[in-house]
Amino acid sequence: MTTRHALTIAAGDIDIDALSFLHGHGATSENSLGLTIVTLPGEAHADQDTFVKSQYYIWFYGADGEEEEQFLEVQLNIDAYETRVRVRKQ
Repeated sequence: MTTRHALTIAAGDIDIDALSFLHGHGATSENSLGLTIVTLPGEAHADQDTFVKSQYYIWFYGADGEEEEQFLEVQLNIDAYETRVRVRKQ
């Protein structure tokens, strides 16, 4: 049995399309001190990039059981204000 934990992202640079994408999948967000704090739902999946260890991809499965065409690219930075979140398409 796999236990899923809530994932949270703190980003200073998250575009409106990424935020809309996340809200459409049940994520919650709040703004504080210039950061957007996003809590992802349990259905979110995340993978670390093989070569760029500070880059992650977040995706969801659709109703058909296949990965959705759109996903998020998260470029983490030690300074959360410099962390970027963008929507990408396969």
